[in-house]
Amino acid sequence: MIVTISSGSHVRFEDATDAPAGAQFAHYFDPDDAEAVPNQAQNFVTYATALGDYGTPFVLYSPPRCDDEAQWAYICVEMADWRQIVESGTGVKVEIR
Repeated sequence: MIVTISSGSHVRFEDATDAPAGAQFAHYFDPDDAEAVPNQAQNFVTYATALGDYGTPFVLYSPPRCDDEAQWAYICVEMADWRQIVESGTGVKVEIR
């Protein structure tokens, strides 16, 4: 089971409070989110750590690819930043899907 624990600036614990042990935690990356990428990642680390007993790896869902190559490259850098922050904050690998 994949449980979204952070998607957007103000949506938290979407269905995580009832997560079964070993559930895989995920985040939907939104390039238009007003919340900065490091804040999104740190929020994810905080909630995942608080919930504990998660399956691995964590999942970062990519937005649909856009036609603008420069914009897409920037989004990929932001997702890589998110992954690095979460992996270093938890010691758990992040899979981008």
